[in-house]
Amino acid sequence: MQLVNPEKEIAEPNGLRLVSDNKKTQQFPVIEKQFVNFMFLRVSPEWRKLGADSKQIFKTEFEQVFDSFSENMLLFSYSLVGFDSKADLMFWRIGTSLDLIQEMTAKLYRTNLGSYIETTDNYLAATKKMMFLAANENGNAEDRYHVKAGSK
Repeated sequence: MQLVNPEKEIAEPNGLRLVSDNKKTQQFPVIEKQFVNFMFLRVSPEWRKLGADSKQIFKTEFEQVFDSFSENMLLFSYSLVGFDSKADLMFWRIGTSLDLIQEMTAKLYRTNLGSYIETTDNYLAATKKMMFLAANENGNAEDRYHVKAGSK
């Protein structure tokens, strides 16, 4: 008994191909990996005992350090007061350098307000190519490789 599969003998020019016949190495765009960090902070009860003037000076100093990193990272801050008993503040940071995220954290802790805060949770991830998403309407496949948050 001889089995014959006529479909395999006759190749359809537009048939489904699971493996490309292209022998060339596929070139992908060089894309920097992005790091995404969610940092949750709690303010010490000792903070409430400070005078209004001291609080304002400390907050201004902290904000200046925070804002100084906005040129190199996407930065978002959220108040969690009333939402989560463990944390009062959340930072969402997106950048291409772990060193920069670590430097920012160290500088924030070195401020006067930094001595009144502690980290309750800290999540870090690296983005990777999302291979199943189509290119945008302009045909730009590079947009699939970056986190885009808000309109910054």
